[in-house]
Amino acid sequence: MRLTRKQAEELGAQAKERRRKREASASPGRVGGNRRMKILVVEDEPGVRAYTTATLTNSGDEVESASDGDEAFRLYRRRGPYDLVLTDRHHPGMDGLDLAAAIRQENPTQANATTWAARTRNT
Repeated sequence: MRLTRKQAEELGAQAKERRRKREASASPGRVGGNRRMKILVVEDEPGVRAYTTATLTNSGDEVESASDGDEAFRLYRRRGPYDLVLTDRHHPGMDGLDLAAAIRQENPTQANATTWAARTRNT
């Protein structure tokens, strides 16, 4: 999967807007209202992984990343659960849908196991 810089920026902006809305709707003192999210990013394209990780980290979140589904699942088992697992649909090892299913089997209360996909003219 290859994202253009503009697409990656749009995804980052959308995540930031969702966070802003969530924080705005949180009542003062609500647990999690202003806390950092713990996010696992799974992406095999090094540039996209680095950009996504940097964008989320700059937004104040705690971000860990993996380059394939198998590595992500090992990381999840060691360090999970996460507030959000953001995974590409196609990558080496376990694909995004299989990863989401494995995570939910490991922890049925996992809040989000999200799969994203984007296409460019070259794919």
